[in-house]
Amino acid sequence: MEYITQNSFSVVRLKMLFKRELISNRQQLLLKAAVLLGIIVVAEMFITWVFYKEWQRDSQFYSSYVQDASGQAVAVAWLFGLGLFTSLSASFVCSNLSTKPGRITSFMTVGTPLEKYLSRALIYTVGFFLLYIAGSVVVDLIRCLYIVVMTPATPHLFVYYLFKNVSFQTIYVTIAAILLEQAYFTIVSAFFPKMSFIKGIFCAIVLTMVVSFVCAEIMPWFFDNYKINVEVLLYVFATGMLIFAAAMHLLAYYRYKETDIQ
Repeated sequence: MEYITQNSFSVVRLKMLFKRELISNRQQLLLKAAVLLGIIVVAEMFITWVFYKEWQRDSQFYSSYVQDASGQAVAVAWLFGLGLFTSLSASFVCSNLSTKPGRITSFMTVGTPLEKYLSRALIYTVGFFLLYIAGSVVVDLIRCLYIVVMTPATPHLFVYYLFKNVSFQTIYVTIAAILLEQAYFTIVSAFFPKMSFIKGIFCAIVLTMVVSFVCAEIMPWFFDNYKINVEVLLYVFATGMLIFAAAMHLLAYYRYKETDIQ
């Protein structure tokens, strides 16, 4: 039991805090997971209905239709949902600090501030990200099974369309963008525990307008005066996003660490 009293970072204590978060917030986590999975199910049902509602009335509908068209729509919807749900879940990282009882509970819990921060950050960033992927794949398998049984079309999982003719550069930039988005809403949650998602959206709109204006003024001059390889620029830009994401998580941790219980 020495890990309880030691002041340095402890993996054993982190596991204990992680398990404690899952048990103490089980109902809230299950509700959020159920809402997430429910939206995935409804979205895939709607897309499938839109693409295949005609086959029962028109037997010629598939005369020249062999491949599954709904899979591409699901892939687009999945990318949109990825941005929405990863940002929404990240905005809950510091939600326990939104009330005084929550701050007191966090303060009184055994563990270092880093362990407490990671125990929640891992659940609401990595945990919900993996849940979104796993839930989407399972629901999409059911969609494909329905199409095989009920229609003459040949279905493909949405993952097939995501990685079809996709370069490493696209994957790298996408991953960097998702990690930056998660880090942004995590730091918003650390500074504004109440209604973090809405406040984060508002701040993001303002930042996007400012950055877009600056880029519109600077980039033409930049490209006119320097010969820039666009592919290299994208790698540099994505690497910069990863560095900013790490910095924002670090700042979010220090904000979490300095939170007053009053």
